[in-house]
Amino acid sequence: MMTDELKPCPDCRHKAQLYENNFVGRHSFNIECKNCGRRTGEYEKEHELIAAWNRRAAPVTGWVSVDERLPEPDQEFLAWNEAKEMYLVGRGPSPAYFTHWQPLPPPTSAPACTPSPPRGG
Repeated sequence: MMTDELKPCPDCRHKAQLYENNFVGRHSFNIECKNCGRRTGEYEKEHELIAAWNRRAAPVTGWVSVDERLPEPDQEFLAWNEAKEMYLVGRGPSPAYFTHWQPLPPPTSAPACTPSPPRGG
């Protein structure tokens, strides 16, 4: 394996691992970050997978034109179309339906609700 050729994860900058998959009648490779779990799809050719992983850009933080970059196939995102409509997209429609996109913000955790102490007299 050529793990030492991999660039760090574009999301968290930690080390990634190359995996070789041998299934009945199918041989493929994929890469996964050991820290955040970001992973690629399966590729038949190891060198093409490594090249694709190493080209990945840093995380997107705003609206991006589909001419510049497309969302990952398994990524949920907000999309904007020419009719100036924004909508939530659940994993991979054709970019023909939207002009710009941005990733969903990370989930927030609601603050714990603590009851007020009873008021006594």
